[in-house]
Amino acid sequence: MIVDYCHLSEVGPRARNEDSLGIWLESPKVAMAAIADGLGGLQGGADASQLAISEIERLIALGDLPSNDLHKVFSELHEEIIQAQKRSAENRAMATTLSFIQVEEGGLKGAHVGDTRVMVARRNGIKRLTHDQTEAWRLLQGGVIDRSDYRTYPRKNVLYSALGAHRGIEVQEFSFDILPGDFIIMTSDGVHQLLSMSEFRDISKVSSTCAEFVDYVRRKIEERMPSDNFSIIVLKV
Repeated sequence: MIVDYCHLSEVGPRARNEDSLGIWLESPKVAMAAIADGLGGLQGGADASQLAISEIERLIALGDLPSNDLHKVFSELHEEIIQAQKRSAENRAMATTLSFIQVEEGGLKGAHVGDTRVMVARRNGIKRLTHDQTEAWRLLQGGVIDRSDYRTYPRKNVLYSALGAHRGIEVQEFSFDILPGDFIIMTSDGVHQLLSMSEFRDISKVSSTCAEFVDYVRRKIEERMPSDNFSIIVLKV
């Protein structure tokens, strides 16, 4: 079913890469992927994102990842990161975003916390499956600010939900019907803060493989001078 996949994770201008990725092809009919962007300083952010991906990998290896109860998985990851904060004074602010998907014959389901993103590009269109759990997005949805204000909002990257955040988490679960030829795109904010939805759509239209797609994205980001780590996973059905 998944005929192609490719990924990229670069440190950019930062001292350390706080993004972590995982792709697991369980069988010809089942694929899983996750992307996490750590918060809380170089050491803490990297440790938090790596912990989240490593724990998902462990559950998959044991056959214990309940794909029908991803809310439970995310809640348990949240508690694990809080416990890790208590074991290390320098990591007491560690937290991470996380987006996870499972793709089976004809369908995709997933869960999400933070501002990493999941999108599906199909022919001349593209659909975003996750929403950014940021202060700016909440104000936009509440009608406090408009689209113009949203684009220039000074606290645009402030999250209200992240694994390890002491205010708790809001887990978004989602599903989507998949067709042959679809590109499934997962990004950290170091990518989607530099590329628009329409650009992802246009890249999908001229890319025959995931490697071509990722190479187009890399070149555009490097042309625009990244200010953060940048990571992307692309799968093609």
